[in-house]
Amino acid sequence: MAIFFSFNLSFLPLSKDMLRIIILAIAFGIATSVTAQEIRYGLRIGFSIATFGGDEIGGGETNFRNGFSLGAFSSIPLTSKLRFEPGLDFNSKGAKTEYLNLINTIYRNGYMDIPLLFNFQMTEKFSVIGGPQPSLLLTSTRVLGEGDNKVVIKGSDAKGLWKDSDFAGVIGLGYSNSNRFQIQLVYEHGFVMVGQIPNSVYNRVLKTTYKAYF
Repeated sequence: MAIFFSFNLSFLPLSKDMLRIIILAIAFGIATSVTAQEIRYGLRIGFSIATFGGDEIGGGETNFRNGFSLGAFSSIPLTSKLRFEPGLDFNSKGAKTEYLNLINTIYRNGYMDIPLLFNFQMTEKFSVIGGPQPSLLLTSTRVLGEGDNKVVIKGSDAKGLWKDSDFAGVIGLGYSNSNRFQIQLVYEHGFVMVGQIPNSVYNRVLKTTYKAYF
């Protein structure tokens, strides 16, 4: 089943140049204000379920598919409880669709996510995470059918169905019992239509992430 609620922010000029400007502006502003403070770095890996929100693709039923993410981040203290954590993640998104119980299709879209997240420490062990996340589409694969009748479409033929960029909001909760590791449960809600096809399609991702600080 799909997640249907959505916000249409397609008027935003989310070109690659605009994404670079947003990222550089935020990074410069934060860096100039925290140069004398402790900055930490880390790696993270995540396991997710992804689907499309908005209109059903071609009239089919849209369901979740399994995905993963892998990336690195920095953790910059702003106050004693608030940290800014920009990062760079490869994230596998997409969905499964079914047409009239006859044809199954799997969309596997690989994005380079640039999460610009804030981590607020509510208690000693629990925190709230949130912030914007621009993304760039890197790879795309479409799998039609199953078994011996399966057809795999890659390259420009598959990638041509999708726009080059996405923009999402991220919100979640974190748990940590040490200053080295944290587990997070986050939801990514895409605000921009990602399909080149006429349907209104948005990315939706629910993800569990394991973070290690150095």
